[in-house]
Amino acid sequence: MDRSCMTKILLLTRQEISESDQLLQSSLRWNQSLKAFVIFNGVPKNFSNQFVYELQKPRGGSDHMLYSYKRSFSGFAAMLTSEEVQKLTRMEGVISVFPNGKMQLHTTRSWTFIGLTGKSERRPLERDMIIGMLDTGIWPESESFSDEGFGPPPQKWKGTCMKSENFTCNNKIIGAKYYRVTGNFSLDVASPRDTEGHGSHTASTAAGNFVPKASLEGLGLGTARGGAPSARIAVYKICWADGCYDADILAAFDDAIADGVDIISVSLGATNPKGYFEDSIAIGTFHAMRHGILTSTSAGNDGPTPGSVNNAAPWLLSVAASSIDRKFMTKIQLGNGASYEGVSINTVNLYPTMYPIIYGGRAPTLKKPNVTAARNCQKGSLERRLVRGKIVLCDLIVNGESVSAAGGVGAMMQDNTYNDVAYNFAVPASHFGPDPGSKISAYVKQTENATATMFKSIHQRDDSAPYIVGFSSRGPNAITKDILKPDIAAPGSDILAAWSPATTVTGLVGDKRVTNYNIISGTSMACPHATGVAAYVKSFQPTWSPAALRSALMTTAMPMSRAKNHDAEFAYGAGLINPVKAVDPGLVYDAAEEEYVHFLCGQGYNSTQIQILTGEDIHCSNEKKLAVWDLNYPSLTLSVKPGGGSVTRVFHRTVTNVGSRGSCTYKAIVKVPEEVVVKVRPSVLTFQSVGESKSFTVTVVVKLGKNSVSGALIWDDGEHTMEDGEMSDDGDVELAAAIDDIALDDEEAEVYVAACSPTDPSLVATGGADERGFLWRIGQGDWAAELGGHRESVTSLAFSSDGQFLASGGLDSVVKIWDESGNLICTLGDHVENEQIEEGTLGDHVENEQKEDPPTDGLELVRWQPGGHLVLAVSNDGTAWVWDADTGRTICTGSGDKSLRIWNLETGQCVHVVRGGEYLIWSLRFSFIHCSARFTKSELTCLTWIGTSRLVAAGCADGAIVVWDARDGTKTYIVYMGSVSAEKNNDNHLLAAHRHHNLLSSLLGDEDLAQQVRLTSYGKSFDGFAANLLPQEAEWLQENENVVSVFLSGTKQLSTTWSWDYLDMPLSVQRNFDMESDIIIGMIDSGINVDAPSFSDKGLGPPPAKWKGICQKGLNFTGCNNKVIGARAYDVGNLETTPLTPLDDTEGHGTHTASTVAGSAVGGASFRGLAKGTARGGVPSARLAIYKVCGPKAACTDANLMSALDDAIHDGVDVISMSLGAPAMDYFKDPVAIGSFHAMEKGIIVSAAAGNKGEMGQVENVAPWILTVAASRTGKQLRTPIVLGNRFATLVQGKIVYCKNGESAPLDTLSEFGAVGLIGDAVSWYPDFPQTYPMPASLLDPTRGQIVDGYINSTKDPRAYILKTTGVNVTAPAVAVFSSRGPNQQSRTILKPDVMAPGVNILAAFPPYLPGEDNSYGHPFRFLSGTSMACPHAIAAAAFVKSHRPHWSPAAVKSALMTTARVAKEQNPLAEYAYGSGEIDPVKALDPGLET
Repeated sequence: MDRSCMTKILLLTRQEISESDQLLQSSLRWNQSLKAFVIFNGVPKNFSNQFVYELQKPRGGSDHMLYSYKRSFSGFAAMLTSEEVQKLTRMEGVISVFPNGKMQLHTTRSWTFIGLTGKSERRPLERDMIIGMLDTGIWPESESFSDEGFGPPPQKWKGTCMKSENFTCNNKIIGAKYYRVTGNFSLDVASPRDTEGHGSHTASTAAGNFVPKASLEGLGLGTARGGAPSARIAVYKICWADGCYDADILAAFDDAIADGVDIISVSLGATNPKGYFEDSIAIGTFHAMRHGILTSTSAGNDGPTPGSVNNAAPWLLSVAASSIDRKFMTKIQLGNGASYEGVSINTVNLYPTMYPIIYGGRAPTLKKPNVTAARNCQKGSLERRLVRGKIVLCDLIVNGESVSAAGGVGAMMQDNTYNDVAYNFAVPASHFGPDPGSKISAYVKQTENATATMFKSIHQRDDSAPYIVGFSSRGPNAITKDILKPDIAAPGSDILAAWSPATTVTGLVGDKRVTNYNIISGTSMACPHATGVAAYVKSFQPTWSPAALRSALMTTAMPMSRAKNHDAEFAYGAGLINPVKAVDPGLVYDAAEEEYVHFLCGQGYNSTQIQILTGEDIHCSNEKKLAVWDLNYPSLTLSVKPGGGSVTRVFHRTVTNVGSRGSCTYKAIVKVPEEVVVKVRPSVLTFQSVGESKSFTVTVVVKLGKNSVSGALIWDDGEHTMEDGEMSDDGDVELAAAIDDIALDDEEAEVYVAACSPTDPSLVATGGADERGFLWRIGQGDWAAELGGHRESVTSLAFSSDGQFLASGGLDSVVKIWDESGNLICTLGDHVENEQIEEGTLGDHVENEQKEDPPTDGLELVRWQPGGHLVLAVSNDGTAWVWDADTGRTICTGSGDKSLRIWNLETGQCVHVVRGGEYLIWSLRFSFIHCSARFTKSELTCLTWIGTSRLVAAGCADGAIVVWDARDGTKTYIVYMGSVSAEKNNDNHLLAAHRHHNLLSSLLGDEDLAQQVRLTSYGKSFDGFAANLLPQEAEWLQENENVVSVFLSGTKQLSTTWSWDYLDMPLSVQRNFDMESDIIIGMIDSGINVDAPSFSDKGLGPPPAKWKGICQKGLNFTGCNNKVIGARAYDVGNLETTPLTPLDDTEGHGTHTASTVAGSAVGGASFRGLAKGTARGGVPSARLAIYKVCGPKAACTDANLMSALDDAIHDGVDVISMSLGAPAMDYFKDPVAIGSFHAMEKGIIVSAAAGNKGEMGQVENVAPWILTVAASRTGKQLRTPIVLGNRFATLVQGKIVYCKNGESAPLDTLSEFGAVGLIGDAVSWYPDFPQTYPMPASLLDPTRGQIVDGYINSTKDPRAYILKTTGVNVTAPAVAVFSSRGPNQQSRTILKPDVMAPGVNILAAFPPYLPGEDNSYGHPFRFLSGTSMACPHAIAAAAFVKSHRPHWSPAAVKSALMTTARVAKEQNPLAEYAYGSGEIDPVKALDPGLET
C-alpha cells in the first residue's frame, strides 16, 4: 500500500506521561498509512523514554518519534495512523487534532522615517537583549552580524549553536538551530544557514549592526542597521523551500522560550485563520507570554481583502506594513520619444540601446498556444523565437520569469492592480497603472517595429507616506471579531537589509544577480521593525510584561490618515509605530496570564483545555468567564449586525502608572464622530505612586449609518498623552471601535417603566435610561437587587402571574428573565432578522359596511381574545377597537382611559417590542427565538400572541394592525433515527408515524401543530421522518437520545448502443433468463416515459412473487406493465406546485438511465441517423421499479430521496441505481449514504454516480457500502468536421456564424436571424463531452479555433460548410474529463470512485418531447454524457452478476466488479483517484476466483 505522509497536530492533556503511554499503547494499530502528528501536553513535565518506546513498539520501528517538546511546554511529534488519531481524539484529555500545515513567509531609511535615528538615546542593557528569529536561517558572514566589539553572551542565555558544516556562531549570533520534520533536505542544506535570503533580511532589520554604504547595486545607498543593533540574535531555522511546518514551529518555540530569549520575531503565518488551540503560532506565543516574552508577528500579505489578517491572538503583536517616504521609479522611453515612469526596482540600465517591443498576446508558444496566458506573460506561455532579444508588453504584473525563459531582455507590465510597492523582477521591468499603461499599449499595438529602452531605477521622495500598502492584510479579526487586529503598523515597503549570497536577488530562473543586501517588501519586513522597537523599549523598561510592552507601542503610535487608508484601523491598527515615544507612555494597559485564561473561558474553551494549557487547577465557571470587551486591551472594538438600531456597550479597563512622576492626574479626552456617544467613568484618574493601577468604564452608544466609525480616547496629564483607537461598523465586517469619553450628564438616569409584583405588594421593579433595572422593597429606601446586563435603556418590565419571575426588556432587543430575588435565570438572545410576510392587515384595509375609522393616534395596546379570534386595540387617545380577525369586521368601538380592559387578557408568553419597528417572539420553554419581523411602514407600539397559536398581532403607530404567521422561516429537515428494529414495531408504518408524532408533540407542545409540520415518516426499511421545523427546533431534536442526525433537506443533482458491445457484453452473451427476469431494479431518478419501445413487456410474464410495491395512478398514466412493474412519485416538502406524476418524465434523464440498465432490445435506434443500431440495456429481461424524486431543473430533494429509499428497500428490489449526488458529507447527514446502508443490510447493492465536477477531491457518494461509478469513454467519439472556404464546393444559403466563445453562443438569437450554423472556439474544450445543438454546429479546440479566426480575418469573403457528425476511434478505456476524482474527502483511506463505466455519448431512450422544447428537436433516442450514464451501466453489470450468483452479498458483487476491472489504457495523472479499480468487465466478473 502506498503510504502518503501527511503531518497533523494532536493536542493532548496534561496527564502523566505514564498515562499517555497507556492511551497511545491501547490505540496504536499498524493498519493504515503513517502520518505525522504533534501531541501537545500543556506545561512542561518529565518526558518518559519508555513512552517513546511504547509508541514505536507495536510497529517494530524506531523512527516514529519526530520531536519531543519538553523545555517550555510538553508534547512530542510522532508518526501515527489515521485510525490511531481517531481513537486518540475520542479519549479523555485530547484538546484538538489539526493538520501539520505549512505557514508562509510574509514577505536604510525606514528607521529614520519612524524617528529612531543613529543618535537616539540607547541603554547599555540593549546588549543583553536576545531576539529569537524564527525564519529561514541566517548568513553569518554578513557584515550586519559581525561580533566586533561584542562581549560574551549574556549569562541568562541557555541555548546552543547546532553543529553543521561551514556554520559557526559568534558573540552577535549567539545561538542557531534548524528544524525539519520531514527530514528532506534535497532543496536546501541541513544547517541554520540561510539559502533563501528572507531570514537574513528580517534578522538584520531587527538587530543588524551599523553597515555604511550598503545598497542593492547602488539603489538605496546608505547605512543599513537594525532597530536594536547592539542586541544579540538567536536563530531558529523553521522555513524551507516548501514552507514552514507547524511541528517545526512548535519545536522552535519550545527551544526559544527555554533558551532565554527576550523577544521573538515570527514573519510568517497561515493562509487561513485557525482557532487558538489549532494554530502553532498562537500556542507558541501563549507559552512565550507566560514566560514574559513578547512575540511580534506579521499580519499577512493577503490585503486588501477584509478579514484576511493573520496571527490574531490577543497575547501577540500583529504588525501591518506601511510605506516610507521613499519610492523607487523606473523610466521607459518609447521609440516615438514619449517616456513614462513606472514602479519597480531595476538594477540594469538598458539605455541608450533601443530594443524591439512585442506584445505578449502576439507571441504565444506554438506548442500549446494560449493567447490569454501569453498576454499576461504567464510561465511557459511565450514563444522563444518571437520574444528573444525583445522587450515584452504584459497585461498583468508577473515575476518576469517567463520573459527571461523566452530570451526577452525586459518587460513592461500594465494593469489596474495596486501600484504602491516596487518589486524586483527576473528581467529589467517596470510596472504601470491604467493611464500610462493604455498609452504604452496603444503605441505597441499600432506601431510597426515599435521600440523602447529602460533606465535604471531611481528613488524619489514620497510625500504621501505613511499609508498602508495594498498587500498588507486587513481586519476585522476572523477569530475574535471584538479584538482589533492588526495591532500596529511598521515600515514594510522597499526595505533594504542583509541578504544571502546563496541565492539571487529574486531567486527566479534566469536571474544571476548575487548581492549582500536586497530591497524587498512584505509584512515580513514590518514585523522585525516592531521586534526591534520592542527590544529597544525593553532595554529601557526590562521589567515590563509583554502586555505592557504592546500597550506602550500601541498607545504612543503615530496617528494615520483615514482618508489615505479607507480601511482605517482595520488597515493600520493603532497607527504607525513610534519607538522613542513608546519608552515613556505614562500609562499602560497591562494583562497577566490569568486575564487571557479568563478570556479563553469566555470564548467557550472548557476547563479541561484550560488546565492542560496552564498546568493549573482552573475551572471556567461563570465568574471566571471574561467577556471579550473586558479584556484589558489597548483598543476597544465592537462588532454589530447590519441594519440594527442604536447599540450600547460598556467596556471595563485598567491602566497602570509607569511614568516617572509618582503623583499625577490624567483627564480623559474623547475624539469621536457625531454618531457616537461615549462616556468615561471616572473621567479623571489620580495616581499617588508609580505602579499604581486605576480602573474605569467606557460606555459607547452608537447608531451606525455606514460601515464603520472610529475615534480615540486620550488620557492626558499635560506631559503624556495615551491614546486608544477604536472603530465600529454595521456590516458583517466588524465594528472595531477605539472610543474614549464624551461628557454626559451625571444626573440619575430617567425611569422609563415600573411594575408591581401581583403577589407581593412591597416588591416593585423599575427600569430606565442607564441600561439597568432595579428591584425595590417599599419602605427600605434602597434597591434590593440590580438588574444589569442590558446594553440600552430598559423599556419594559412584567411579572409572571404567580409573581415568581420578572421579565425585563430593553432597546437592545434582549429579554432577561429574573427570579424574585433578582438572580438572572436566562437571557433570550439578541435580535435575529428574518422578514415575515404579511398575512392580513386589520384597520386600514377593512372593507365592509361596519368599518369604523381606524385609529389615528397610534396604538398603545394590542391583545388577543384568549381562545378566540377577537383582537383588542387601544389608541393613545383612549379609544378602543375590537375586530374579528377571521372576517376583518369591526365588532365594536368605545372610549375610555388607557387602562381600559374588555377581557382578562393574560397570554402566558413573553413578548418584547422594539420601538424602532422590529419585534421578536421567544418560546419560554426552549429559550430560543421563534420568529422576527420588520414592519417598515410605521413604528410598532405593541404586539401579542396566544399560547401556541401561529398568528401574531402587531399594533402600529399609524393605526393599523398587522397579522403574521409566527412559524414563517421554517425549513424542511430530515430526522434520521437509525434502523427499524423489533422494538420499533417493524412493518407497521403507522406505528412509526405515531412515534414521530409524539416526539414532535413533546417538542412543540401542540399536537395539532405537530401534525401540521410532519411531512412524512420513514418506517418500512429505516426509521425517521421529514418535518418543517425552525432551526432551533432542529437543534433540540439533535439532542434527543433516539435521534442519530438532523439535517436540512437539501437537493441532489442528476449527474448526466454500442457501449454494451464495447464492454464485451453483446445481446448474445450467455444469460440466465429465468433469474434475470426475476431481478428487480429500483431506479431513483426523474421518472420514466413508459410508452417508449424500450419498456415494452413483450415476452415477459407477471412480476416476481417477491414484489411488494405498488403502481401509483397519475395524470397521463395508463398503468404499469410486466416490464415497469411499479412506480411511485414523491413531493415531500412541496418540491413542485403540482404533485409529481410517476411515469411523466419531464427531464428525460430517468428514461435514459432506465433504458441503459434494462431497456428491451430496439432495432434501428439512432439519433437522426447517428450511431444507428440496436439500443438495449445491460439486463434487458430485468424488471424496473420507478421512484420519481427529481422534478424540474433536476433538483432532487433529500426528503423525497429518503422516502424513495425507504419504499424501494421495502418493496423487494434487488439492486438500486441512483444517478445523482451531492458533495461528500457526514454519512449520518447524507440520505444516499443512510438509505444505501439500510439497503446493504437487506442484501441490496446500490450504485451511485461519482459526480461531474471533474476535479480532484470532488468525488460524490463515497460511503464504502456504495458502488461509486466514474465515467469512461468508449472506443468512439463524435466529431463534427468543418471545411473552410478555400476548399468550398457548394453555395450555402444564409450564414454560418463564428463565435470565439462558442459555449455561450445565443443559439435562439442566431436562429431567429437566419443563421444556418455555428462554429465556435471553445474556451473549455472537452472532446469527450459533445453537446447537441438545434442547428448544425461544431466546437473547436483553441488551436483549431485560432486557425479559423485567422482565416476569417485574412479572407475577404470567408466561407465554410459543416459536415454531419461522425464517429472516430479513440484510445479506450480512459476516464472522461468531467468525471469527479478522488481522494475521498469523507474517509480518505477508502478509495473512491470504485470503478468506471461508459458515460460518454450514450445513446438511449428519451421522451420525444420535453415541456418547453421545440417539437422539431424531439427524438425518441438521444445521446447523453455524464456519470449519470455510467452509473446504470454499473448497476446493470451488478444485476447481470446477481442473476448468475443470486446468493452473493452486495460486498461480494462489488468485489467481483472491482477485482476483474480493466486497466485504463490512457495515462491519467490522478490514476486510481480518477478511475478506481478500472473499467467494469461484466462477463469476467461472473468468475472472479476470490472475493474480498
